Amino acid sequence: MYKQKPSPNKRARQDSQKFERRNLILEEARHLFLKGSYESISMAALSKKSGLAKGTLYLYFKSKEELFLALYETHLEKWFGEVNAELEKMIHKKPADLNVIHLVVKLMVRSMKAHQDLARLLIILHTILEQNIKISRAIEFKLKLAKHLTRTGSLLETALKFPSSGEGAMLLLRANALIIGLWQMANPGPVVREALEHPEIRGMKFDFFEEFSQTYSALLSGLELNKTNAKRSYQS
Repeated sequence: MYKQKPSPNKRARQDSQKFERRNLILEEARHLFLKGSYESISMAALSKKSGLAKGTLYLYFKSKEELFLALYETHLEKWFGEVNAELEKMIHKKPADLNVIHLVVKLMVRSMKAHQDLARLLIILHTILEQNIKISRAIEFKLKLAKHLTRTGSLLETALKFPSSGEGAMLLLRANALIIGLWQMANPGPVVREALEHPEIRGMKFDFFEEFSQTYSALLSGLELNKTNAKRSYQS
């Protein structure tokens, strides 16, 4: 972390300097995002916060969307690394708890609680961040994502046992879909949040983590049951 912000007129020439400056921009963007919405953040505000000229920001990121896509990638790398480590522990220990689905769902919920900023970025990934980037950047991002999904999906298959080869990645994508939908419903804007305090509609409020836990658990349990029934039908 920088102890002192760089001069906006001093150009980073070495690769290490460019790497540090890029990380500084991402870190300052993260700080702004923690305090407000994506829409409230401007490149001008980020320029002021980072101590860099606005033009310098565009040397590293061609647009605000590309900048926040890079921030999303940074969070995603960390999330996948932590989840992979936990799945590997689960596989190695071979837990006595036969309900491995319960353990996997608990892991997912725990990881999301630790990375709520990642969930917020996921909400705007498809509708905003992917809308103003070049095709080369989109391909680069999707290729990285595909590698993560393959690796973590494989670990998920080993831990759960019932998914076929390649199905683990789709289980992760379905988790993403649940996060996007449930997070937006559980975290409405200020006006709707106030409206939901009305006695007759208060029942529409719900806790995201609890609802995700129940819904993803039901999804995995249903898939496991379908696999078991299909296997029994084939054997008979």
